[in-house]
Amino acid sequence: GASIGDLVAAAAATRHGVLPVVDHDGVFVGLVSHHVLREAILSRSALDPVILAADLAEPADALSPHDSLRRALAVMNARGLDALPVVETNGRESRFAGLLSRRDVLRVYEQALAQAI
Repeated sequence: GASIGDLVAAAAATRHGVLPVVDHDGVFVGLVSHHVLREAILSRSALDPVILAADLAEPADALSPHDSLRRALAVMNARGLDALPVVETNGRESRFAGLLSRRDVLRVYEQALAQAI
């Protein structure tokens, strides 16, 4: 239900290039990329006050908390994204758990390499 103004504020406050969109129950809806947000800002019209985050959200491959970092990087590379949503599934219910960024993955790999040496 976030407005374009809310999305702009959220984009300014994050280091990620995408914003996750969840519904009122915390179920993942999709991602709003900074590119899509920029296009929405540039094409502002009389509909601007009624455009919500869910209208701009694009479906994205979600990761499970049990997926490997290798799989996460493969999906990021295949989709050209620098961050992916992590979704926990409990039976029929799925809840947004957070974002995993390429930067996060590389930091963990660097730490593992430093410990191995």
